[in-house]
Amino acid sequence: MYQHTYSASLCGLEGIPLEVECYIGGGLPGLTIVGIPASSAIASRERIRGALKNAGFTLPASRITVNIRA
Repeated sequence: MYQHTYSASLCGLEGIPLEVECYIGGGLPGLTIVGIPASSAIASRERIRGALKNAGFTLPASRITVNIRA
């Protein structure tokens, strides 16, 4: 399954438009975030997992790849 949406990020007082693509497919279960620096991706992955858990959602037992482009 492939989904595509638009979002924004703040850099100081300036908004930066982002494109977020998500693919859920076969493979070992996991969440991979690409398109941003490695240290930010690691922190983002944990924030995403925590936000989904607190909202009552569960991650599917599939390979999830999220691509973030400016």
